[in-house]
Amino acid sequence: MLFCLLISFVATVRSSAIIVSSSCISQASLYQYGCINNKTSISCYCKNINWLGSVTACAYENSKSNKTLDSALMKIAAQCSSNRSYTLDDMKKIYSNASIYLRAPVQTDMNVLVNQPLTANETAFHYYYLNNYGNHLALIRSQWCAWGLVFFWAVVLTLATILNIMKKVFGKSIMPNSVKKSLIYPSVYKDYHERTFYLWKYLPFNFPTRGKGLVVLIFVILVILSMSVGYKVDYPQPYQTDRWSRIMSFVGRRADLMAIALFPVVYLFGIRNNPFIPITGISFPTFNYYHKWSAYACVTLAIIHSIIRTAIVVKNSTYKHFLTVFYFRWGMVATILMSVIILQSEKIFRNKGYEIFLLIHKIMNILFIIAMYHHCYTLGWMGWIWSMAGILCFDRFARITRIVLNGGLKTATLSTTADSNVIKISVKKPKFFKYQVGAYAYMYFLSPKSAWFYSFQSHPFTVLSERHRDPNNPDQLTMYVKANKGITRVLLSKVLNAPGQTVNCKIFLEGPYGVTIPQMARLKRNLVGVSAGLGVAAIYPHFVECLRLPTTEQFQHKFYWIVNDLSHMKWFENELQWLKERNCEVSVIFTGSSFEDTNSDDSTKASDDKEDNEITVKCLNKRPDLKELVRSEIKLSESENNNITFYSCGPSTFNDDFRHAVVQGIDSSLKIDVELEEESFTW
Repeated sequence: MLFCLLISFVATVRSSAIIVSSSCISQASLYQYGCINNKTSISCYCKNINWLGSVTACAYENSKSNKTLDSALMKIAAQCSSNRSYTLDDMKKIYSNASIYLRAPVQTDMNVLVNQPLTANETAFHYYYLNNYGNHLALIRSQWCAWGLVFFWAVVLTLATILNIMKKVFGKSIMPNSVKKSLIYPSVYKDYHERTFYLWKYLPFNFPTRGKGLVVLIFVILVILSMSVGYKVDYPQPYQTDRWSRIMSFVGRRADLMAIALFPVVYLFGIRNNPFIPITGISFPTFNYYHKWSAYACVTLAIIHSIIRTAIVVKNSTYKHFLTVFYFRWGMVATILMSVIILQSEKIFRNKGYEIFLLIHKIMNILFIIAMYHHCYTLGWMGWIWSMAGILCFDRFARITRIVLNGGLKTATLSTTADSNVIKISVKKPKFFKYQVGAYAYMYFLSPKSAWFYSFQSHPFTVLSERHRDPNNPDQLTMYVKANKGITRVLLSKVLNAPGQTVNCKIFLEGPYGVTIPQMARLKRNLVGVSAGLGVAAIYPHFVECLRLPTTEQFQHKFYWIVNDLSHMKWFENELQWLKERNCEVSVIFTGSSFEDTNSDDSTKASDDKEDNEITVKCLNKRPDLKELVRSEIKLSESENNNITFYSCGPSTFNDDFRHAVVQGIDSSLKIDVELEEESFTW
């Protein structure tokens, strides 16, 4: 409270000083001090010691406190800084000298050269004071609108943090099933979320869940309302006699301040080392979604500001002059850069060439910061600009620090699995690499024989810890990677062509990421993991974390793995057996058309001599009915009066179908809590 009062006091003094200094400058400039041909140039007046004496005398006469006086004198000194650097003592000496020669102004002083300092014209001063006070109130309103956008995101992060702490520390889920069913889990459009919807078969769109969409909708409404209300234009006023120009200048200034306030939000939400990810539990893809919409709002506001400022100078026939003004030119450059950054970030362009997008995105972000620095250097608001540079530098520093702490240049072993498209990557666990469930790491693959740009790419892979089952290699980190295109396809080709289908590769390891508040409260609920394909590697660690400690509590945990090739079981067989040994029911659902490795058309037992440890393999020859699977598991948990959590991961189509199945399975009459934890490969 004391801090807030201190800030309010400082802000009040500063505001009063700005109004007093501006009003004194305006009323003193009414008189003839030798600037007939340059009456709007403050630098011309600052060269005249009599004018300086008049302005400082006005400040002494109209400042209501010593703090306001000192601040007003320094504001005047700042206005004249292009001619000479004045200290507070210099300004007081100017007044002390001028006070000996002060006289009251007369009408002829407006036309005849004044050769001594004048006292303030109180009528003129109060006229300018009222107008400057109104202008300052308009500025304050615009600043509060700008801060309101930042405050909105602060509220969102605070609420997310509270929910995350309640869940992780106290084991409480305070979100009712009805909210999850209608708001948290479903997509805003049908069951599209990770899948890409193509409009007219060419324009790609990804839809958020309703909860994320609602957050963005409220944000957009807040932006529109903040731009639409709170303007007050009083007349007559001395600076702009044209009412349209006056109103538009207020709108343009507000758009400018709101856009600038969003700079740190846009940059902070878009970096890897976002400090809010661990405490809020909000995933990187979700922050990336908020980053995108904050950027949309920021660019739209900047374009509005640029259009209004251009329209005003064109209307006043001063456009050619402003093209020579330094800050105006850099403002144009910044607006163009912002627009290009947004345009080339769209999915349709990213899909065409991600490497080109990434290079352009990084370069233009740096150029944009430089452009905004030059645009705002003489106007103020530099704190927002430095915040962008600071966030960007922090992220790069944190990335390099993670690589250094992980041992710098390391050697990773790449080998094939039973699935010819899956690569197993093993690397010695660094000393400071703290593994946690859901952790992933970025890898830079360094190879002089590959394309040069591959070494600058970093690829995120889910970390699968093997410390629980491999006593011979307790310090190994393992990742399974499915080769698609680009560097992963190049690596797979090298592995397949190598002797023994094993190669060593130099890498930089950057991580771990995805680390949040650890699950301190023990999960007292049934766990059901449903994964498809390589998604098993993301779901498995959650079960390891839950099952690694013995417990006397009776909960039924189930692990479903959907595959279209039974050879997948060979490269993940040990992990499945580990789950089985800890009384977790493991089922492999085979969706392929051939089932030669089994003895039955419906189900079989495989891969162990002990019947208790046998893994169930079910042959469906088609995709499973996820709705029925979810419904049956919820019904079973309800009969046992146990809450249930579903974990899912797989291709985008699978994740969308499973999420939709969970939404359909939640019923308002349920007496148990149902949760969905979704791991995604789609960012």
